[in-house]
Amino acid sequence: MGRGCVIAMQLGADGEPDPSTVEVLVSGVRATAIHSGPDGDLYFTDSANNSLVRLSPTPTAPEVEVAVTPQDWAVGDELSFAAEGLTGDGDALPESAYDWQVELVQCTDEAATDCSTSEATGVEIDGPVATVEGPDVPYYAYLQATVTVTDEGLSTSDSVEAHPRVSTVSLTTDPAGIEVSLGDTSGAAPQSARYLENGTVNLSVPQEASVDDADHEFSGWSDGDQAGTERTEQAPAGDSEYTAVYTEVPPPLETTVTEVEVNPTSIRMPFWSARLVVVEARVQSTQPVDRVTTVLSSNRGQRSISMGRISGSNTDRVYRSYVVISGTGASVRHTEVTALSGGQTVRTAGPDIRVSTCLLFC
Repeated sequence: MGRGCVIAMQLGADGEPDPSTVEVLVSGVRATAIHSGPDGDLYFTDSANNSLVRLSPTPTAPEVEVAVTPQDWAVGDELSFAAEGLTGDGDALPESAYDWQVELVQCTDEAATDCSTSEATGVEIDGPVATVEGPDVPYYAYLQATVTVTDEGLSTSDSVEAHPRVSTVSLTTDPAGIEVSLGDTSGAAPQSARYLENGTVNLSVPQEASVDDADHEFSGWSDGDQAGTERTEQAPAGDSEYTAVYTEVPPPLETTVTEVEVNPTSIRMPFWSARLVVVEARVQSTQPVDRVTTVLSSNRGQRSISMGRISGSNTDRVYRSYVVISGTGASVRHTEVTALSGGQTVRTAGPDIRVSTCLLFC
């Protein structure tokens, strides 16, 4: 004490004050007496300023509080973590007193029961402020910032969490039940998944699919988007749905004429008479059949006789016609059955009819 200041020295090895450890506790004062109080602090009367001064030999730890703006965020938003630190005496701390750690905490769900922590990327630090952009990462993740301030060898920390807004995205098909992929989720539509708001959403649907044994082909998205079967979106706020629309593809046109039967195939009769011949055929078609005809031809010409359905289903029918054979015609009559379906004509030859004649009675 003296010369307008109060100094302190630590004891040396010999138990006496060591001048090499001199530390000025306070200056600009005229202390007349120093006493140790019950709280361990030192008290003296400053006659130069007519005041009682308290000295604390143990420095007080600094204080710090940190807040984040905005408190909830979407992918791409800028988050600002701002800290306010004070010395133990209540003075503002310099920028160099702040040390930041900003972490990305990734969890299986919002309950945060199974999480892992890594250093956040893209963090910019400016003294008491740390900024970072909301990361585009899978559901679920949040940011946690810890700031530590140091003063006179003492440190204090404070932390704050910033949680994102969450969206639900659904992928459906029309008709339903087609296999789709929504991010890492796949299966028969509809499928749903959770995302951080404005996070990347990858949607994938097949070009072709089979539903209820019918072929379907992708024709577009219900919202008119022209992205094709692969689509990338940013998760909208709240709930959203994307629908892939399919058109049923008609089965390929296929018509067959089989089992052409002619009865009888051999006729003997007077030249002036006629006989009735029955022609039957089986027609199978994936499309409606417009007309089935028996064609009778020889070296003397050709004629057609319509055939009528006598049995079968819409796709598998038996047709019959009755053909009059004259004794004055050619000795060999060729038969053919034609079927017209969907603009396509299918022809199948049948047995020849052989005719022999006599003058009167055979």
